[in-house]
Amino acid sequence: MLEIGCAAAGNLIPFAATHPRARTVGIDLSQVHIDQGRRWVRALGLENVELLHGDIARLDLTAMGEIDFIICHGVYSWVPDEVQEAILAACGRSLSPTGVAYVGYNTYPGWKAKEIVRDAMLLSVGDNATICAKVRRARGMVYFLQKVAQPGSVLGQALDDYQQMAAKAGDYYLLHEELELFLLHPRLRCARSSARP
Repeated sequence: MLEIGCAAAGNLIPFAATHPRARTVGIDLSQVHIDQGRRWVRALGLENVELLHGDIARLDLTAMGEIDFIICHGVYSWVPDEVQEAILAACGRSLSPTGVAYVGYNTYPGWKAKEIVRDAMLLSVGDNATICAKVRRARGMVYFLQKVAQPGSVLGQALDDYQQMAAKAGDYYLLHEELELFLLHPRLRCARSSARP
């Protein structure tokens, strides 16, 4: 199994632990994520996980042979056209005849409602704020919007959907998925205040 954009191998590690005879490979552009994932792999004693730092548009995957499963989730929508083309080309060249590729991406109209909340958070954080300030400001924007949104409106529904997801996610997820800080150190945790700014 190959995961393109594996971050710190949060998907690969449980799979590799459950399927010790499987060969799993992860690729990510962030050296910070790869280093964290390698530490976890070593700590767990997994010998069937290989994590590679690199750009999928520049890596030669032919040495891996045919791959049964390729996963690329949370990447495709955020990368330039050349990287999107490289992801699809890697799937086309590397999949075994019965292989499966899963490439997750955001599409309209469904993504538009989520994008409303994300755009508001991005607008609120500014360019020069510290990481913890960005988290605080983004959460503050959501709190503000909840106070002014009409119940049942598109914004109100988008906020409800966001809150359901946010209840299960921490600061790292908010930064990585919503505010696009891809090189954030995985162990960073900001002091969490209440829902209010």
